[in-house]
Amino acid sequence: MDNATAAGLPGTVENFGIEIGNAMGWPRMAGRVLATLMLHDGPMSMKQLREALGVSAGAISEMARLLDRNGVVTRVKIPNTRQTGYTYRHDAWLGCLQHQIAITTQLLRLAESSSHTPEAKAEHARGRFADMRAYYTLVTDKLREAEQEFSGRLVADGTPPPPPSPAGAVPPQ
Repeated sequence: MDNATAAGLPGTVENFGIEIGNAMGWPRMAGRVLATLMLHDGPMSMKQLREALGVSAGAISEMARLLDRNGVVTRVKIPNTRQTGYTYRHDAWLGCLQHQIAITTQLLRLAESSSHTPEAKAEHARGRFADMRAYYTLVTDKLREAEQEFSGRLVADGTPPPPPSPAGAVPPQ
């Protein structure tokens, strides 16, 4: 047990469960799974994750899928076994950023398509849809700029990033 845990302070895994869970709108367990994978060198099987966190296979499976959809972990085959597990992505935060781009792109398309419906033609609704479209255009553009800048940093650090997120990307469900 480390000194922080002995003093009653949350360790990295518990702290991630609380803080990143709250910030990202994830269940606390998702943050705990993410921290466990970040701290582990290499992939972890579902059994290893269950044992490390003391929770059910269902809880691990659900949280690992959530983290995979959010671009921070990847499902992998565990070497020399028939098992699959998860590993922390070497470009996890770029993957997270690309997931956010996919979400804002989807919401921008919604604003654009909804603004052309008969219900949206009312004077009070037109401005609301225009604001939504302007907001998601701005956010998507800024996120794409951040993606390019962060990709450049990864390349400068010697980490090969994945291809940029496609313009029409829709986040996986």
